[in-house]
Amino acid sequence: MTKGQPKFAPVATKVGASSVVIQDCADGSHWLQYAKDGSLKDDVPGGHHRVDATVSKHGDKWLVESLYIGEVGTCAE
Repeated sequence: MTKGQPKFAPVATKVGASSVVIQDCADGSHWLQYAKDGSLKDDVPGGHHRVDATVSKHGDKWLVESLYIGEVGTCAE
């Protein structure tokens, strides 16, 4: 489990009538890992994760069709 406040700055990289491709470099540098019992696993903060998502319109709703969240270090801030 992680706790902390991530920072996002998503950018639409491809926009269609019924789908949008979104990319981000999510900043998890203020996240910390916790065990299931709530104890701190380590005090090493996270880092930057590449995020790719595709959302598509279904009626009046936008739904996530695909989501990729990379490991720490997969993008630079």
